[in-house]
Amino acid sequence: MGLLSIFGIKSKPKAPWEKFYKNGETKFEIPDMTIYEYFKENAEKHLDCIALEYMGSTITYKEMLRQIDICAKSFKSLGVKKGDRVVFEFRIYNEGDLDAKVKEIV
Repeated sequence: MGLLSIFGIKSKPKAPWEKFYKNGETKFEIPDMTIYEYFKENAEKHLDCIALEYMGSTITYKEMLRQIDICAKSFKSLGVKKGDRVVFEFRIYNEGDLDAKVKEIV
């Protein structure tokens, strides 16, 4: 008896994001590379395109890659090396406060 049947659910519910996949196909191959390598490879094809838009502010893939590299160099300077695990904690901040804190760090 599976967990779904314990709760009286006869079939697996569809995930809300499945509607964005062609023909409902949600399986895909995972490339043999890091998340950074995958992101960089794809971002370099669209450097001047908008990567994020939030509350009227935008950032291009080029700028996002630059900021990711700055962050990585900062971790390296703190002694973080390949294989180490890093945890990010995002406390609840007003967006303006968070933006100010990020600028303060960078």
